[in-house]
Amino acid sequence: METQGYRCRSSRYIESGQSAVPSSVLFAAGLVGNVLALLLLGQHRRRSRSPGGRPPRVSAFYVLVSGLAVTDL
Repeated sequence: METQGYRCRSSRYIESGQSAVPSSVLFAAGLVGNVLALLLLGQHRRRSRSPGGRPPRVSAFYVLVSGLAVTDL
């Protein structure tokens, strides 16, 4: 039994009746969410400086969440 594979493999256009809007909305939501997460993490890190002006110790949570956001971005 021979399978033909995906029809879109050799297609260079969007078929009639199809839309790129759902994919675009999901892409934009992911982009905005990851950038927002990085901004919030950076803002929290700046606010949590010790009174002496030294940078705070970086927690494992901060490293992991930042890495996840950057990788997903």
